[in-house]
Amino acid sequence: MTEHRATIYEGEDGLWHWRVQAANNEIISEGEGYDERAGAVKGLGGAHPEFAGEDMSDVDSVTVTVE
Repeated sequence: MTEHRATIYEGEDGLWHWRVQAANNEIISEGEGYDERAGAVKGLGGAHPEFAGEDMSDVDSVTVTVE
């Protein structure tokens, strides 16, 4: 098992993005820009189901263990 960390952030372009990193901090994937934070959270859950149940409404990052 390993850990993945998802981060939701506002980019320099004023849009919301998500990024998933492995335990070694290597970026596994990144999402497109979304007008609203909720869109980025939803996009993250669609691309990475292991994060779909995580409440990221008011946190910038969350770590989950994946098999």
